[in-house]
Amino acid sequence: MQSLKVNGASSTHPWLPESFIANGGTLQYTVGSTPNTTWGSSAADAPPSYHYGEIPTLVSLNPGRITVAPGAQVQASITAQNISNAATTVQWSATPPAGLTLTPASGSFTVAANSNAQQSFTIAAGANMAEGVYSIPLTAQTSTGVKLPISALTVVVAKPGNLLGLFNNAGISNDGQGNADFDGDGYSYSAQQLAASGYKPGATVTVNGTQYLWPNVAPATFDNVQVAGQTIQTPDAKAGATHLTFLGSATNGPSSGNVTITYTDGSTQTAQLGFSDWTLGAGNSQPSYGNVVAVKTSYRNAGSGQDQVGTYVFASAPIALNASKQVASITFPSSVDQGALHIFALTVS
Repeated sequence: MQSLKVNGASSTHPWLPESFIANGGTLQYTVGSTPNTTWGSSAADAPPSYHYGEIPTLVSLNPGRITVAPGAQVQASITAQNISNAATTVQWSATPPAGLTLTPASGSFTVAANSNAQQSFTIAAGANMAEGVYSIPLTAQTSTGVKLPISALTVVVAKPGNLLGLFNNAGISNDGQGNADFDGDGYSYSAQQLAASGYKPGATVTVNGTQYLWPNVAPATFDNVQVAGQTIQTPDAKAGATHLTFLGSATNGPSSGNVTITYTDGSTQTAQLGFSDWTLGAGNSQPSYGNVVAVKTSYRNAGSGQDQVGTYVFASAPIALNASKQVASITFPSSVDQGALHIFALTVS
């Protein structure tokens, strides 16, 4: 490039303004056989930064989803990352629903230039608060009034022993919506097909004489545990229980790993938990690991449509317990041999 005119005016800028793209224009340029190393090379000719939507500070919650038992309290924090060259003050406030209390419910803190800072707060749940998933809206801004985007805080109120507090995967969706993702590829169970077999939110279902509590959550929300070494306390487990069983399935092939059962005397027991693939390999295999079919649906949801393949939830083979002891907690597999292992419910009986 030797020279350039933009709409008749000489320019040494190696870039075009937004208006040229939006409204069009005329470019007149001269090129040569050798580079003109001076054209467009000054600091004044550097393209400007694109500032649309730019904010000086990023705010987030840590964690963004937290579990608390009725009558208990937990701590979380709001973090601010200042990406400007000047110190700033972040002001925030929260509006918790009835039954949840934040202390403090608002605050402000200073963040040094090109640095980060945080402020902690306590979340308390009322002793009689119903178990469930709640949302706490928050707002944030700088002391100069610049609004800062921030997500709502998700609070799961769950008693010890309720899997709700460990749910980390959304595997069930309404037909025609498909806004859950059980397997990482956008497929999910049909809430309508499950309900037709009695597997409705909060329902007690029975498989081979053993009762389970089906997750009491809405479609397209976290409804199962994709295992990764989580531990659940079992305060309701009775002394003399003889078996531990699970409802669940695996994705991307059959999957197994080791669960650790801890008794109230501190002793432990390790056993295998395995689940068959939730479609039995698109119908090309049989249940494995001693699984029993708990419920079968004729299709699974795929986005806004359906995938016409038999889809299953299984009951695991019973794990024999030491009947002379009482189960205190169960630790799920920290790793599996392949795919992913999902748990919807468990029973100590």
